[in-house]
Amino acid sequence: SIADLLLHKSLRIKKGESIFIEVMDTDASELVNILHREAIKAKASRVRIWWNTDDIRANILQHASDKQANIALDGIESIVAECDTYIKLKS
Repeated sequence: SIADLLLHKSLRIKKGESIFIEVMDTDASELVNILHREAIKAKASRVRIWWNTDDIRANILQHASDKQANIALDGIESIVAECDTYIKLKS
C-alpha cells in the first residue's frame, strides 16, 4: 500500500518514534486512517494528526484573538519539533 511504502520504505520509521501528520485542504480521510493504523502497527510511540482545512484557518483568522492564533500556530511548530517524522498531505 502507499502507506506502507511511505512509512517503511521512504521514511523508514522505527519502533518508538513519534509521527505528526498534517492534512491541508484535502479529503484524505482514508489515507490518513491507513497511515495512522500502519504507524500504530509499526509501534510508533505517538501519532498526532492535525487536520488543517480552509474552515479551520478561517475560524482562526476571523474569530481568534491574536493570542489564540499565536497559540494555535506555535502549537503546530512545537509538535513538529518534538516529532521524529513529519508528514504533510496537501491537495
